[in-house]
Amino acid sequence: MKIVTRVEEKILASCEPGELVRFGVGDQSRLAIILTTVDFGERLILLLQAEDPEMDFHLWQTDPHFKCVSYGLTWAVELIDDENSWPGNDLDEDKLGTIHQISNDSAAITIKGIKPAVLLALDLQKIAAANGQRRDGILFRKWRIWNTAEDASKPKARPIFSYGLDEKGPAA
Repeated sequence: MKIVTRVEEKILASCEPGELVRFGVGDQSRLAIILTTVDFGERLILLLQAEDPEMDFHLWQTDPHFKCVSYGLTWAVELIDDENSWPGNDLDEDKLGTIHQISNDSAAITIKGIKPAVLLALDLQKIAAANGQRRDGILFRKWRIWNTAEDASKPKARPIFSYGLDEKGPAA
């Protein structure tokens, strides 16, 4: 028998900035992007999906010893345009989860910080603050996360996560 999987079991402390991970707290699953290590070795993460929808798209500090499933660093975001996707559109620009494409290879997502709990923009390519550039980018209110960019074009592939679309949450 051969087991084939695209994920790896890890401990949060061993994950690199930019890794997409899923871990559990109690009986609830959380999907997050690893950002950096902070005080006392805790990991600063961006929660994309939490047990409480009010926590989606928030920065969070968490225990570095949690076990997780890592999707690695090769995950991809597919931006899906609609009638409101054009450069400089400020409609919903402060809505958590909204993405602005800054350049052909860079995008910023609107998130909520910890202290103070203010709106921030995170450059998904650099995993760093997007310093105001997002307001000039193309607005996207719908997007999907895929394990790899190639998966987005496979007819029967399922995304890891969807935002703003009828298909909610993680692939079953």
